Amino acid sequence: MNTRTRAPLIGCALFLSVVAERPAIADTGEADAAKLAQNPIASVISVPFQNNANLNVGPERDTQNVLNVQPVVPFSLSQNWNLITRTIIPVISNPAAAPGDSRTNGIGDVLFSAFLSPTHSSGWIWGVGPAIQAPTHSDEKLGNDNWGLGPTFVVLHLEKGSPWVYGVLANNVWSVSNSGSHPYNKGLVQPFINYNMPKGWYLVSSPIVTVDWKARGTLLERLYAALPKDDAQLSDLRPYIATLLGSRVSVKTDDPATASYRALSRREIEILQMIADGMSNKRIAQSLGIAPETVKSCAKSIFRKLATRTRAHAVARAEAHGLL
Repeated sequence: MNTRTRAPLIGCALFLSVVAERPAIADTGEADAAKLAQNPIASVISVPFQNNANLNVGPERDTQNVLNVQPVVPFSLSQNWNLITRTIIPVISNPAAAPGDSRTNGIGDVLFSAFLSPTHSSGWIWGVGPAIQAPTHSDEKLGNDNWGLGPTFVVLHLEKGSPWVYGVLANNVWSVSNSGSHPYNKGLVQPFINYNMPKGWYLVSSPIVTVDWKARGTLLERLYAALPKDDAQLSDLRPYIATLLGSRVSVKTDDPATASYRALSRREIEILQMIADGMSNKRIAQSLGIAPETVKSCAKSIFRKLATRTRAHAVARAEAHGLL
């Protein structure tokens, strides 16, 4: 399991129009309008923009920038229930994945959430519903080809006359398709607290905590794959790390799966070597003069034969069996 905390650096909201007949809290004035901006399931159409700058990302320790465009559109289902839809469209600028590479800019995977929320609330407001991740990325480095589905909920306290607005938003999304990309199981928890001041100004703290439930052991796998074989000072670390990884990296020469490893074609071994060198599918395709879809198909075949799910794991297993 791998967790990460991020702090949004910039956040703002633009309200277009009120569409629900019965908002959860009857708000008027500058302070109350500001509170609507702080309510992620407010029954108004709004388009918040949130910019997240993540420092020291990638091998070059550069800055990743993610601008989330988050249109919120409510629908009145009845006098007692609203359906609040919230779509997150990430505009991403990723730092270079390897020395000498350039930044990758484009659209990431869209996350759509729909919250069923009571129309009339007093103090505490809640919403619950599904979260759907769609593979809308414009570049393979910016997303995953699998669709995702999971639950999401939000609960917050918003009371007229009180300067405080606080709550938490959470979701967990599992991959539900198999398009060749690695499967995922990831969650997000975003607590928030706001203090409202005169004339519509307010202070806000809203850290973002993410968790990747499938990332356990990834760091060790990458370290194992990165250790040079010809370095006498580091050679003793390889069997030690392999022991820590256990079944994720096999160092037995009589492993029954060896036959599958030997079944790799010459082209698959060539692509596996390029993967070990840190090349993306796009760069591999350009280097070999083949289509990116062919590279993806070969990578999927490699993962199946090596009984792995990640690039680092495949490289580590191939090295353990002398393929690289």
